[in-house]
Amino acid sequence: MKKTFMVVLTMLALTAAILPVALCAQAPPTEWPPEEEWHPMSPGEARPDMLLVAIYGGECSLTAGEPFYFFYGWSFLPTNEAYDFKTGQPVIACANLQDRTDSANCRYTVTMQKDGGDALPLEPTSSLTAGCRWNRFWNSFLPRPPRYEGDYWAVAPRAVVHEYYIEFPGGLDRGDYLVRLHAEPSGGVPFDVYTAVHVTDP
Repeated sequence: MKKTFMVVLTMLALTAAILPVALCAQAPPTEWPPEEEWHPMSPGEARPDMLLVAIYGGECSLTAGEPFYFFYGWSFLPTNEAYDFKTGQPVIACANLQDRTDSANCRYTVTMQKDGGDALPLEPTSSLTAGCRWNRFWNSFLPRPPRYEGDYWAVAPRAVVHEYYIEFPGGLDRGDYLVRLHAEPSGGVPFDVYTAVHVTDP
């Protein structure tokens, strides 16, 4: 009985010594910056092989019949742990959920009208939900520059990405289109974003 009691005490002591190490933040790799590890696949593998048109506002021009797809979505960092892309030094992620993953949701509604006509609903033709280890992201609310240009790129140990694609393999007919993206983030204020699409003859 005494021997058993001592074994139990030894196991508890070992557990107490190991547990804090297991719970602490994961140290960044020695080779910097690390490569992204996507599961089940990366956005580059999932996105359609056509012209990408992000419907986050502004204007774009297309030619009639040109294959393309509308792109929208959202991503989040489960924690605020992040590192500078160039130096590997710890930084604060400007937008994260501090483990409030129950708030990580956003409902979208997309409509499109042509030449001032009726707004017709659009549904995604495909989508992606993926997790990423050592995700490279733009760590600023300033406009995002070309990839890895500028001083605010960072790397996060974990990220979750949700993307939606509305494909037009045959393109659109000539005309002026207005695309409305209505977003309802959990715990946030609903908002609308409008994108003007001008389609001309080839």
